[in-house]
Amino acid sequence: MIMKKSLSLLLAVLMIAMTFTSLPITANAVDVDAAGTAESEVIEVKNVGTADELKAACTEINTNGGNYTINLTADIVDGQIEVTNTNAVVTVIGNDYTITITKESHQSAVYVENGATVNLGDRNSKLTLSGGDSGFKHAKNAEPGLIYVLTG
Repeated sequence: MIMKKSLSLLLAVLMIAMTFTSLPITANAVDVDAAGTAESEVIEVKNVGTADELKAACTEINTNGGNYTINLTADIVDGQIEVTNTNAVVTVIGNDYTITITKESHQSAVYVENGATVNLGDRNSKLTLSGGDSGFKHAKNAEPGLIYVLTG
């Protein structure tokens, strides 16, 4: 008799468990763009047209991390896209403008630390980096250039 009640109880538990495992589950798809940014993620947009505005945008990015788009609104001289926060994903849209680095600035146009992500340009506009003989030298004795990526 005890065995029959135990078997009945076991069957009842299994029926309840099977009912919950067969309930429909809803999953929402999230589109991901070429930069790997999910469509549902918040992307902060920064419009910059001067070296000071570019520096302020980069300071905010490096402080907060997250997903950002930098839209150039004018040609910029001696402005640096510097991303040091490893939790930052930055896309720079050139809108057919140029970032020019002069020798006197002693910097690169783009500086990216290991782990940060910077996407340059999009399909709809051109981003030009100009200069390259800036005399920029990182502490690790890297050669000067327009783009410097720290890898270790």
